[in-house]
Amino acid sequence: MLITFSRKMMEYQRAVRRSQVERAKKLLENNDPEEIKKGPNDVKRFMKRVAKTKSGEKATVTYELDEAKIAEEEKYDGYYAVATNLDDPVKDILAISHKRYQIEDCFRIMKTNFSGRPVNHRLPDRIRALFLICDTSLLVLRRMEAKLDEQGTHVTTQDLITTLKNMNVTKEVIPFIFKGSHLF
Repeated sequence: MLITFSRKMMEYQRAVRRSQVERAKKLLENNDPEEIKKGPNDVKRFMKRVAKTKSGEKATVTYELDEAKIAEEEKYDGYYAVATNLDDPVKDILAISHKRYQIEDCFRIMKTNFSGRPVNHRLPDRIRALFLICDTSLLVLRRMEAKLDEQGTHVTTQDLITTLKNMNVTKEVIPFIFKGSHLF
Protein backbone atom coordinates (compact mmCIF):
# COMPACT_ATOMS: atom_id res chain seq x y z
CA MET A 1 0.00 0.00 0.00
CA LEU A 2 1.30 3.42 -1.00
CA ILE A 3 0.11 6.53 0.81
CA THR A 4 0.69 10.03 -0.54
CA PHE A 5 -0.37 13.55 0.42
CA SER A 6 -1.42 16.40 -1.85
CA ARG A 7 -2.13 19.91 -0.66
CA LYS A 8 -4.13 20.61 -3.82
CA MET A 9 -6.31 17.54 -3.17
CA MET A 10 -6.73 18.57 0.47
CA GLU A 11 -7.99 22.00 -0.58
CA TYR A 12 -10.31 20.44 -3.15
CA GLN A 13 -11.76 17.95 -0.66
CA ARG A 14 -12.32 20.70 1.90
CA ALA A 15 -14.06 22.91 -0.65
CA VAL A 16 -16.35 20.03 -1.65
CA ARG A 17 -17.10 19.25 2.01
CA ARG A 18 -17.87 22.90 2.79
CA SER A 19 -20.52 22.97 0.07
CA GLN A 20 -21.89 19.60 1.25
CA VAL A 21 -22.12 20.84 4.85
CA GLU A 22 -23.97 23.94 3.63
CA ARG A 23 -26.42 21.72 1.73
CA ALA A 24 -26.86 19.58 4.87
CA LYS A 25 -27.62 22.71 6.91
CA LYS A 26 -30.23 23.78 4.37
CA LEU A 27 -31.81 20.32 4.47
CA LEU A 28 -31.98 20.48 8.25
CA GLU A 29 -33.69 23.86 8.05
CA ASN A 30 -36.15 23.07 5.26
CA ASN A 31 -36.86 19.35 4.98
CA ASP A 32 -37.31 16.11 6.86
CA PRO A 33 -33.92 14.36 6.48
CA GLU A 34 -35.58 10.93 6.82
CA GLU A 35 -37.07 11.40 3.36
CA ILE A 36 -33.62 11.83 1.81
CA LYS A 37 -31.68 8.83 0.58
CA LYS A 38 -28.39 8.29 2.37
CA GLY A 39 -25.32 7.26 0.42
CA PRO A 40 -21.57 7.25 1.10
CA ASN A 41 -21.09 10.65 -0.57
CA ASP A 42 -24.46 12.13 0.32
CA VAL A 43 -24.74 15.22 2.53
CA LYS A 44 -26.93 13.27 4.94
CA ARG A 45 -23.79 11.56 6.27
CA PHE A 46 -23.13 14.85 8.11
CA MET A 47 -26.43 14.61 9.97
CA LYS A 48 -27.14 12.59 13.07
CA ARG A 49 -30.47 11.41 14.33
CA VAL A 50 -31.21 12.31 17.93
CA ALA A 51 -34.13 10.71 19.79
CA LYS A 52 -35.12 12.30 23.08
CA THR A 53 -37.74 10.97 25.45
CA LYS A 54 -39.09 11.70 28.84
CA SER A 55 -39.73 8.63 30.94
CA GLY A 56 -42.31 6.47 29.20
CA GLU A 57 -43.28 9.02 26.52
CA LYS A 58 -42.88 8.65 22.79
CA ALA A 59 -39.44 9.75 21.62
CA THR A 60 -39.05 13.04 19.78
CA VAL A 61 -36.75 12.55 16.80
CA THR A 62 -34.64 15.45 15.61
CA TYR A 63 -31.64 15.82 13.34
CA GLU A 64 -28.56 17.92 13.83
CA LEU A 65 -25.20 18.48 12.20
CA ASP A 66 -22.67 15.81 13.19
CA GLU A 67 -19.56 17.90 13.87
CA ALA A 68 -17.59 14.82 14.98
CA LYS A 69 -18.22 13.13 11.61
CA ILE A 70 -17.10 16.25 9.74
CA ALA A 71 -13.90 16.51 11.84
CA GLU A 72 -13.17 12.78 11.40
CA GLU A 73 -13.48 13.04 7.63
CA GLU A 74 -11.36 16.18 7.51
CA LYS A 75 -8.40 14.36 9.13
CA TYR A 76 -7.84 12.42 5.92
CA ASP A 77 -8.04 15.32 3.47
CA GLY A 78 -5.22 15.27 0.96
CA TYR A 79 -4.16 11.70 1.69
CA TYR A 80 -4.44 9.13 -1.04
CA ALA A 81 -3.81 5.41 -0.70
CA VAL A 82 -3.04 3.05 -3.54
CA ALA A 83 -3.30 -0.68 -2.93
CA THR A 84 -1.68 -2.80 -5.60
CA ASN A 85 -0.10 -6.16 -6.19
CA LEU A 86 2.28 -4.79 -8.84
CA ASP A 87 6.00 -5.21 -8.31
CA ASP A 88 6.82 -2.06 -10.28
CA PRO A 89 8.80 0.76 -8.68
CA VAL A 90 6.75 3.02 -6.41
CA LYS A 91 7.46 6.01 -8.65
CA ASP A 92 5.89 4.26 -11.68
CA ILE A 93 2.79 3.17 -9.75
CA LEU A 94 2.25 6.69 -8.43
CA ALA A 95 2.73 8.17 -11.93
CA ILE A 96 0.03 5.87 -13.34
CA SER A 97 -2.30 6.71 -10.46
CA HIS A 98 -1.68 10.44 -10.94
CA LYS A 99 -2.48 10.24 -14.66
CA ARG A 100 -5.74 8.44 -13.87
CA TYR A 101 -6.66 11.15 -11.37
CA GLN A 102 -5.91 13.87 -13.95
CA ILE A 103 -8.19 12.22 -16.50
CA GLU A 104 -11.01 11.89 -13.95
CA ASP A 105 -10.51 15.51 -12.91
CA CYS A 106 -10.78 16.68 -16.53
CA PHE A 107 -14.08 14.84 -16.97
CA ARG A 108 -15.38 16.29 -13.69
CA ILE A 109 -14.49 19.83 -14.79
CA MET A 110 -16.10 19.34 -18.20
CA LYS A 111 -19.31 18.00 -16.66
CA THR A 112 -19.67 20.51 -13.85
CA ASN A 113 -17.91 23.74 -14.79
CA PHE A 114 -18.26 23.67 -18.57
CA SER A 115 -21.80 22.24 -18.69
CA GLY A 116 -20.69 19.26 -20.77
CA ARG A 117 -23.66 17.31 -19.42
CA PRO A 118 -26.47 16.89 -20.05
CA VAL A 119 -26.11 17.08 -23.82
CA ASN A 120 -29.27 18.78 -25.03
CA HIS A 121 -28.47 18.42 -28.73
CA ARG A 122 -29.50 15.70 -31.13
CA LEU A 123 -27.54 16.63 -34.25
CA PRO A 124 -24.05 15.09 -34.37
CA ASP A 125 -22.41 18.35 -35.54
CA ARG A 126 -23.84 20.25 -32.59
CA ILE A 127 -22.76 17.57 -30.12
CA ARG A 128 -19.23 17.65 -31.57
CA ALA A 129 -19.24 21.46 -31.40
CA LEU A 130 -20.26 21.36 -27.73
CA PHE A 131 -17.42 19.03 -26.83
CA LEU A 132 -14.95 20.95 -28.98
CA ILE A 133 -15.81 24.07 -26.98
CA CYS A 134 -15.47 22.11 -23.71
CA ASP A 135 -12.13 20.61 -24.80
CA THR A 136 -10.80 24.01 -25.85
CA SER A 137 -11.92 25.55 -22.57
CA LEU A 138 -10.21 22.74 -20.67
CA LEU A 139 -7.02 23.26 -22.69
CA VAL A 140 -7.00 26.98 -21.88
CA LEU A 141 -7.69 26.27 -18.21
CA ARG A 142 -4.90 23.68 -17.92
CA ARG A 143 -2.46 25.94 -19.78
CA MET A 144 -3.22 28.78 -17.38
CA GLU A 145 -2.74 26.45 -14.41
CA ALA A 146 0.64 25.37 -15.81
CA LYS A 147 1.73 28.99 -16.32
CA LEU A 148 0.70 29.90 -12.78
CA ASP A 149 2.49 26.83 -11.37
CA GLU A 150 5.66 27.84 -13.25
CA GLN A 151 5.48 31.20 -11.46
CA GLY A 152 5.05 29.50 -8.09
CA THR A 153 1.44 30.62 -7.73
CA HIS A 154 -0.80 27.93 -6.31
CA VAL A 155 -4.43 28.27 -7.34
CA THR A 156 -7.31 25.82 -7.26
CA THR A 157 -9.26 25.04 -10.42
CA GLN A 158 -12.43 26.49 -8.90
CA ASP A 159 -10.67 29.75 -7.94
CA LEU A 160 -9.26 30.06 -11.45
CA ILE A 161 -12.66 29.43 -13.07
CA THR A 162 -14.32 31.98 -10.77
CA THR A 163 -11.64 34.55 -11.64
CA LEU A 164 -12.04 33.87 -15.36
CA LYS A 165 -15.82 34.25 -15.17
CA ASN A 166 -15.35 37.67 -13.58
CA MET A 167 -12.85 38.89 -16.21
CA ASN A 168 -13.35 40.92 -19.36
CA VAL A 169 -11.03 39.26 -21.90
CA THR A 170 -9.55 40.99 -24.96
CA LYS A 171 -7.51 39.72 -27.88
CA GLU A 172 -4.25 40.74 -26.17
CA VAL A 173 -4.71 38.10 -23.43
CA ILE A 174 -4.62 35.06 -25.73
CA PRO A 175 -0.97 35.41 -26.93
CA PHE A 176 0.17 35.86 -23.30
CA ILE A 177 -1.46 32.59 -22.23
CA PHE A 178 -0.01 30.55 -25.08
CA LYS A 179 3.35 32.31 -25.43
CA GLY A 180 5.96 29.78 -26.47
CA SER A 181 3.41 27.10 -27.41
CA HIS A 182 2.94 25.75 -30.90
CA LEU A 183 -0.79 26.40 -30.84
CA PHE A 184 -0.65 30.02 -32.07
